Amino acid sequence: MTACVNNEGLSGKKVVSATLAGVLAAGMVPAIAFADEAAEASTDEGIDLLAVSKAEAFQQGAVTEATDNNAKAIADLENIEFAYEATVPHYVKPTKVTPKGDTKAVDVTDSTEYDINYYTEANYKAYIAGSADTKISNADTGIIDAGTYYAVVVPKSGGEYYAAGNKGVAIKFSIVGTSLKDATLKNADKADVFTYNGKAQDLSVYLGDNLVDPANYDIAFYKNDGTALGVGVKPEDAGKYIATVTGKNQYKGSTVNIPLTVEKLDLSKANIVLEDKKVGDTASLPGIASVNGDTDATTNLDTLTVSYDASKNGNKLYNASATADSYKFDITAPENDPNVIGAGVAAISVVDDLGVISFDGSNALPATFTVDHGAGQSDIDFTKLKLYASDGSTPAGPTGDAIKDIKFDITVTDKDHNPATLADVKTPGVWNVSIKVNSAANKYAWGGEASTVVTVTDATIEGNSNLYVRYKGVLQGNQVKADYSGSNIMNDVEIVLEDGNGNVLVENTDYAVKVADQAGNEVTEVVNADTYTVTVSSKKYDIKNNTFTVVVDPLEINGVEFAGTSTYLAPGANPGDDGVETPFYPYTGDVVTPSFTYVSGKDAKGEDIVVPLPADSYKVVYDYYTDPTTTKRVGEMKEEGKYKVTLSAASGNYTINAPASPLEIEVANKKVFGDVSSADWFYNVVYQANDLGYMTGYQGGKLFGANHTITRADVICVLYNMAGGTNNVWDAVVGHDSFTDVNSNAYYAKALAWAKGLGIANGYADGTFNPEGAITRQDFACLLANYAKRVGNFEAPKDINAVLAKYPDGAQVADYAKENVAWACDKEIMGNAGVINPASNITRAEVAAMVVNYQPDGKLQA
Repeated sequence: MTACVNNEGLSGKKVVSATLAGVLAAGMVPAIAFADEAAEASTDEGIDLLAVSKAEAFQQGAVTEATDNNAKAIADLENIEFAYEATVPHYVKPTKVTPKGDTKAVDVTDSTEYDINYYTEANYKAYIAGSADTKISNADTGIIDAGTYYAVVVPKSGGEYYAAGNKGVAIKFSIVGTSLKDATLKNADKADVFTYNGKAQDLSVYLGDNLVDPANYDIAFYKNDGTALGVGVKPEDAGKYIATVTGKNQYKGSTVNIPLTVEKLDLSKANIVLEDKKVGDTASLPGIASVNGDTDATTNLDTLTVSYDASKNGNKLYNASATADSYKFDITAPENDPNVIGAGVAAISVVDDLGVISFDGSNALPATFTVDHGAGQSDIDFTKLKLYASDGSTPAGPTGDAIKDIKFDITVTDKDHNPATLADVKTPGVWNVSIKVNSAANKYAWGGEASTVVTVTDATIEGNSNLYVRYKGVLQGNQVKADYSGSNIMNDVEIVLEDGNGNVLVENTDYAVKVADQAGNEVTEVVNADTYTVTVSSKKYDIKNNTFTVVVDPLEINGVEFAGTSTYLAPGANPGDDGVETPFYPYTGDVVTPSFTYVSGKDAKGEDIVVPLPADSYKVVYDYYTDPTTTKRVGEMKEEGKYKVTLSAASGNYTINAPASPLEIEVANKKVFGDVSSADWFYNVVYQANDLGYMTGYQGGKLFGANHTITRADVICVLYNMAGGTNNVWDAVVGHDSFTDVNSNAYYAKALAWAKGLGIANGYADGTFNPEGAITRQDFACLLANYAKRVGNFEAPKDINAVLAKYPDGAQVADYAKENVAWACDKEIMGNAGVINPASNITRAEVAAMVVNYQPDGKLQA
């Protein structure tokens, strides 16, 4: 069925946004681009606009309506992205441009007045700069790979918007493997709220909760006024910014602009930790240990001031009588600091002495611990921590006996710094443990702190003997090999992991599987030709030799030949004579897209297995000629004549072993059916219906009988063929009995039984069908509508009478057929010549036209 296109208009806001998006992607950021408020117009702005010529207004305008290359309207012009599909081209066709200062859009589809040129991003920049003008020669073959492109509308000489040097109006679009459109920025704690901390923000790109590998994108930051921060520079000062993220590798072609704000540091709300001090060291103010958990605060926030106000904070810290205690300090920033506001208060513990935390009294707490449950190692008992005096070395070690009655404050986080407990430290994982003496609990006699990282595993598993890999049920070694098939190879890979006792472990509970391509990028599927590394890891177990590879080789293609061709006889030749039936594609006036087959192997008898060549496997180059000694490279097969067709692999997923010389084919205005001429209105639809297998000729296929009426039984056969014939998904007919006047041995018996069983054909009240009778155009519309209802894509028009009223004979449609005929007319299946002729007997050519209009590509339209 012909697809319907909804050409929705765009608001003025969309137009402006689309222009800004194009400017950003081209790397030309205007100062006003990120301003909070619109710039105030100058008083003479109206005079300036009056002085702009039509050509200038056009060039300064914007594309305000466009379709894709399949004629589908593009509703949102701000961020046009197409999914990469190997050899399938994707591009934008501008249809309307609104010149600057004009409210009326200009139709730019007339090729006599406008050129639409296509550029890669780099070549577009060169074109705008005037350094080069390198266009993509043919959008249908040149805009396939992932990347960023521009469609540029340029007025031609003689048109009202033409001017020499006019660069035209551009619209940006991208072809992407994986889109970054929904990307966000987060810091190391996965927070998306950023606060000034005296250093460059630690920003990374995320899709949902998944970190995007920095190798897969470039990022540039701009201030709110459009000023670029510079290569590799991230925002530091408080303010508003734009991050332009440009994808690479599997994200190539996807670009997104992400706004972000670095908030000012509010000291009144900040968590400020000061360094603890020893009695006797009170003459120097304590330093800042951390602000909001950032331990780099001492260096980065050097503008902050730590002060002690005895009148406000009580105890006189600097008096000779000062004792170990808790003291409060004021934290302030310079007046009018652009990055810091408010004032904070932080307390410190002033202690008599700072001790060393240890388990054994001989060594300070180690920086790391590893606990292997499988090897019988015990969990760390943090209740046995003790505090010792320092031996004075650097770093300090313990000395003497443990100090009694010391309480510790212990904080635990997981490897991602999420809160955890000491109970968690006994389970598999990586745990950060921070210990600090509770100075207040021992009346500030002692202080001290330490931290360690604990890694816990349940057991060690030897992958060489406990990890089994099968591919399609066959046990593999440390490598799986497969040919490219277009499907996920991992669907046929089975991983079995056992513990040391032979127990089979459970994926996603006991272990995880990650796959990376040769470039090291993590992937979710193994499809394209490449070498992949599969890693089996676990929090519970330490798995040795835990990787294997999956090698996907390109699919090798041999014996390529043309498919779907017709043949014609040389003058005076007889059918069957050797060498006289010449293959060709019929000339229709439209572009001819050839199809191919290849030999996939041998069957049990040693004969070639011939299958269709996958559409995404090849690229074609056409050399047109009428004289074999003189050829001309063309972008498509269309005109009558002969073509040399050269195939090459479209991607690394295929290896095409093409013939030594190009394949040759002819586009000819020949009669395949003796009674069908290229001058006939039904020429295209007859051959299309024939090629699709819906209808055939008679007298050995020599005639079609285009103007002959067709029987009621034969139109049911046509519908049966449209559904796939004996291979269709509903072909579950048992026996061929259907209507009382249908012979179960007739050639059409099975098709009629099929149609009756599905409710497509209902016959007459007396149980007959009249299979040999003629059928009217409105009755065939009803049968076709019943077929569409069974497929699941029938939708009646909202106003049936309004649809029929468009035709001079619409009132002649019988009541029982009105809804179905209106549907067929509304979907341009019938009535395209301006009349319906509902009661006329339908001809074979008219049936061909209606079924091709409804189902033009041979596929069920559900």
